[in-house]
Parts: sequence; structure tokens; C-alpha cells
Amino acid sequence: MDHHNLRQAGPGQASLPNEETVNLGGLEEAVKDASILQVELSDGSVSINFAPHVKAGAGDDTEHEENLALHVDSGELAGVADNLLRHIREDITRQEQRLQDVVKGIDLLGIKLEEPRAEPNDEGISVVRHPLLLEAVLRFQANARGEMLPADGPVKVANDGDQTVELDAVANALEQDMNHYLTVGAPEYYPDTDRMFFTLGHGGEAYKKVYFHPIKRRPVSETVDRKDLILSDGAVSLEACSRITHRSKMRPSEIKRMQLAGVWREAPLGPPAMSTMAVNTVDVALQAVSGFDPKSTVEPEEVDREIYECYCEIDLRGYEHMEDGEPTGLALPYRVTIDKDSKQILEIRRWWEEGDDTYTRKEVFVEYVFVPAFPGVNLGLLHILGNATRALTAAWRIALDNGMLANFPGGLMARSTGKQQTTSIRVGPGQVAPMDADGVPLKEAFMPLPYRDVTGGFVQIIQNVEQTSQRLGGTAETAVGEGRSDAPVGTTIALIDQATKVLSAVHKRMHTAQQKEFALLKDLFKKDPEALWRSNRNPAFERDVARLEAALDNKDIVPKADPNTASQTLRIQKAIAIYQMAKENPAMFNQKEVYTRIMGMVGIEDAESLFNNAPGGPPPIDPIKQMEANAKLAGVQAKVAEMGSRQQIAASQEQTKIAMAQAKMAETRVREKEVAIDAANHAADRRSKEMLAQADLEQSMLVHSDKLLKDRASMQADDQFRQQEAEFKRQQAMQKPFGSE
Repeated sequence: MDHHNLRQAGPGQASLPNEETVNLGGLEEAVKDASILQVELSDGSVSINFAPHVKAGAGDDTEHEENLALHVDSGELAGVADNLLRHIREDITRQEQRLQDVVKGIDLLGIKLEEPRAEPNDEGISVVRHPLLLEAVLRFQANARGEMLPADGPVKVANDGDQTVELDAVANALEQDMNHYLTVGAPEYYPDTDRMFFTLGHGGEAYKKVYFHPIKRRPVSETVDRKDLILSDGAVSLEACSRITHRSKMRPSEIKRMQLAGVWREAPLGPPAMSTMAVNTVDVALQAVSGFDPKSTVEPEEVDREIYECYCEIDLRGYEHMEDGEPTGLALPYRVTIDKDSKQILEIRRWWEEGDDTYTRKEVFVEYVFVPAFPGVNLGLLHILGNATRALTAAWRIALDNGMLANFPGGLMARSTGKQQTTSIRVGPGQVAPMDADGVPLKEAFMPLPYRDVTGGFVQIIQNVEQTSQRLGGTAETAVGEGRSDAPVGTTIALIDQATKVLSAVHKRMHTAQQKEFALLKDLFKKDPEALWRSNRNPAFERDVARLEAALDNKDIVPKADPNTASQTLRIQKAIAIYQMAKENPAMFNQKEVYTRIMGMVGIEDAESLFNNAPGGPPPIDPIKQMEANAKLAGVQAKVAEMGSRQQIAASQEQTKIAMAQAKMAETRVREKEVAIDAANHAADRRSKEMLAQADLEQSMLVHSDKLLKDRASMQADDQFRQQEAEFKRQQAMQKPFGSE
């Protein structure tokens, strides 16, 4: 019954507005049933609800899917909540640095529109960012979207073993319904997964959460932002992580819906704290890029509440692991849902399969990894090309600033010319600006600053960094056959395979993760098979639940993408290889099957209609289809030829650059030898001059020492003569009589 609510008209009322009038005869006894709700209204009418919502109460706690939060006392719930919240806060603190790296990566993308600076500062004038990282991420996202999300659906059913008509029909029906579900029944899957590929290429990791949505009443697979997935420390992978917490913001109405559906227990949550309105650094960066200001309202019904859904292991009192009637202390896996602000536990559910004696935690999250590096460290294009993007951004800004200053130069002027009202002097074409230089010649009053344009060596450095980074990030054009249309097939495929080896490995990892994602979806459909065609008016299984359950048990659902073909370019080259081999050995191949395979690989649909099925006679050709096929084939050949021409030019330029670099290195070595010889000659001249100076000094000392001896002897002789003369005079004075003259 689609309508469960009926209303009986009151006295004097022939009918009720906007309601259907029905005959309630025979329902007097029915309304006495406790499962039917009867409410008398103030106007005398009666409202009867045949399927009233019963407030979620405590059921049987032995049921495996029971919400144990309804059976645990409030003291135990408070203890579990406090303990988990403390651990979650520690986990959030550990990942702050990773969130900072994400913010830096968002800035390196250069997707925020900025105006150049009016005045130069330490960072210059330009604010442009090199698009190296953005180009690599966009190419990866586009390629991943094309390979992993085909237009007709991403699912293929593996039908291994002996194939029969019946088995093929079951596999085709399951594949058709699954693809319809992921493209139409779950309309959020394609855009959500497409957005996930951008995050995967940028940050190196992305996560999908596969679970049964109680409000949508169907399995969903949605992306969880890395900032909202809180992992415990020391985990190499999600499977080895002891505690995984999914942080989400939910409107109060959504929380009420979950409580009314009986999924969460009704608990007094209280008004949300003001801290709920705070956002982390990644949210701030994304708001700045998107142009949306953070929510400023403080109305409780408008503020989102922060919910923690924690997949952890706890030893819950009253539900301990028992062995021989005694608790063993083994912590069991549970899913615990907590409202952060009120610290109220809304849900505790057993999180292992019923009947599993090993108590293995059920998987919910699927991890997509770009490049697994060290334990717990996944690398993306941000890590691979981040530093190169910074270097190229700095080089671009230097080049633009140099060009700006070279074309609009500044300078210095003497203070004596400062009588003008402004120092910004701009002379237009055909104009003359008067200047008061106080008699000083204009050439002497002004001096331009020595700005110079970008040199060829600086441009070459930029190009070398860019080419190396493109090869590393897988965005460089691939040289295939050096532009030759008759290049060997093996050589061509080997060149493409070598150039795309890194991205091919990433594609294989995505294929493995998507296969796990589909396996989790299949397990959920086993529990609720009707959810597969709930939004499908014409299901292939025709709503045969038993047949669908058997197919889900016996068939493997895998991605339709080829794990060994990571791009359309490689697929086209494989098609060309098949064509050349079939042309060289036509007797060994089924020509029709060859052409059918090739047309399917290059994207030509309805290839069967192009073949002649009439026996004998010339095959009839549909001109329109033939023209379309020729046009597509010509386009493919043109693309291959253009790709080869580009690579030939790129290879020639690369060889020229290498030769120039080698010549410069040789010239540098010659200059270094000349400098070394000049330095040796200068050193020898300096030593010769020092030896001559030393000899002159020694000779001068010898000459001066001889003269000094002669002067000393002469002085001694003079002193002796004076002494003798004085002695002679004294003796004469003593011999002369007293009183005589």
C-alpha cells in the first residue's frame, strides 16, 4: 500500500480538503490493533496511520546487526566515547603536516585567479604559476576517465569455465543490470569517481567508501576526501590500520532522518559548539579557490554537526569475547558513531560477518594509490612534479619581470632635479616632457638601472627542466617510429610501452582497486538483491530474485577496462599491429574477426553492419557508413602521423640541444685549462720576482755591513787620535812653569 495515512472526517464535514475520501467500513476492529496508530484531532476528525514509525527501542542484542548502543549503560557509553575521541584527536594531530602539503599542492595548481602586484617586492611583480602540475593531473584524470568509466558502464562479468548459452545469458543479464545501476540507478557514481581521479593524480591516494545507505535504501560507493579520513599511526595500508575514522558534516535534519529510520539511537545532542564552524586548512584553501566564504550563521538548525564514524577494535563490557565461559580480553571490531560536540554515541554495531569465528573486520574502504613508495607513504604528481613546478614558476616570474622592466625601465635621478611634482615621467609618442634639471645636463641628471632581458642560457635551462619534468610525469609526447608510416610494429609498441610504463603501472593499480570496489558492491547486493533494479523499469533479470542471487554467487564482477592497455594511443598501436600481422599472413587469420576487433579498438560501433553477409557477388557497400569508417580511419592515421612528426621534431631539437650542451662543456673545459695555465705562469713569475728581491736584499745587507765596519774603524781611530792629542796637551801643560804664559 503506497498510502498509509487515512483521516476520518469530523462531524459536519462532507470531506477533507486535498485528501482522498475512502470508506472506513470494517476498520473499527482494525484500529484496535496495537500496530495501527489512531489520533483524534481537535476538529473532531481522526487520523489513522497503518504503518506508523515506532520509536527505535532496544531489540534483541543477540541479533548480529543490532545497535548495541541501545543496550549499553550510559556510563560505559561515556567511557567508550571519551577514549575514542582522545585517540581520534591524536590521529588528527599526526596528519596536520600532510594537510599542509595538500594546501601547498592546491596553490601549485595555479587555478586561483590573481592580479599582478602593483609594486615589486621580494617575490617580484608577476603571480603566474607554471601549469606543469595542472597539465599532468588533467591528463591523468582524462585518461583515467576514458579507460575506467566507459559510457556504457564500467562493469564486465567474468564467465570462466565451460561456456553455454544459458551461462552467457546470465552473465550478460548481470552485466547489463550492474551497468544500468552504476550509470542510471546511482547517478552520483560517475561524477564522484571522475572527481576522485583528480584527487588521486594530485595527491597520490584516494579512498572509496562502499556501504548500504539506509536513506537511499541501496548500496553506494562514494569518495571520501583524504582530509576527512583519519587513520591511526603506523599503518602500512588500510587493512593493517587498527582504527579508521570517517569524519563527516551532517545537517541536523539528516541526523534526525537516521534516528527516525532506526539506524541511530535518539540521544540529546544539544546545540552544536562554535568549534563546529571551524574548518581545517584544506577547507580554507578550497574556499579561497572556489570563491565561497565560510558559513557565518550561528543558528543551531543551520550549523552542520561533526560526526565521527570510527571503525575500531574495543573490548565492550557486557559483550566480551568469551572462551570456556571466561572473557579473554580480545578487542573485537565494531563500528562506533559519535557526535563530536555532545560526545554522544549514536551507534555501536558488530563489524564482522555473522558466524565468523576469526572476527575479521569487514572491509568498507577501498584505497586507490598512484605510486606506493615507502610504508604508509603514497606519492602523487604533487610529490613527483612539485619541486619542478616551483622552479619553473620562479623562472617564469623572473622572465616576465625582466621583460616588464626591460620594456618599462626605471632609473635614478639627481636630487637637484626633484622640483617636479612626480618622479613617474611617461612620454607618449610625439610628445616632449619639460624637465627642470637646475642646469645639470639631462644625461648626467638621470641614470637608468642596468635591467637586461632574459638570456638564451636561462631560456635553455627552463626548457631542460620542463622537458625532464614532462618525461617524469608522463606528459611528454612519445616518439613513435620517428615519423615513419612503415615503422616496425614491435619497435613502435616498445617505444610507447617504455614511455608510458609509469602510467601503465598506475592503471593496473586502479584496475585492482576498482575490482575490489565492485566485489564489495556485489556483497551488498547479495543482502538486498532487489536494490539492483529498484530504479530499473526493465531489468534483464525480470525481478527474479533467486536467479539474481545465484548469479551473484557464481559470477565475478570485474572492471571492463583492460589492465594491460592504459591509453587509447596504445590501443590504436595494437590495432595497427594486428592489421599488419594479418596482412602479412592472411591465411593464418580470420579476416572478418580481425577487422571487427580493429574497429572495436578504434571506437567504430556497429562494425557488423559494414560486412557483406550475402554469399557470392561483390559485397554491397553502404556509402555513408563506408565514408564514416574511412574518415575515422583517416583521422587515426593522421593522428599517428602527426604524433610521429612531433616526436621527430622533438628528437631533433633534443639532439641539437645535447650537441650545443656538449660544445659548451668542451669550451668550458678549454677555458678551465687556459685559466690553469695562466695561474701557473703567474705563480712562476711571482716566485722569480721574490727570488730577485731576496738576492737584492742580501747584497744590500753585505754592502751596508762593510761600510759599517769601515765607519766603525774610522771612528775608533779618530777617538784614539783625540785621546792622544788630549794627553799630549796635558803633559805640555804640566811641564810649563807656573805663572808663565
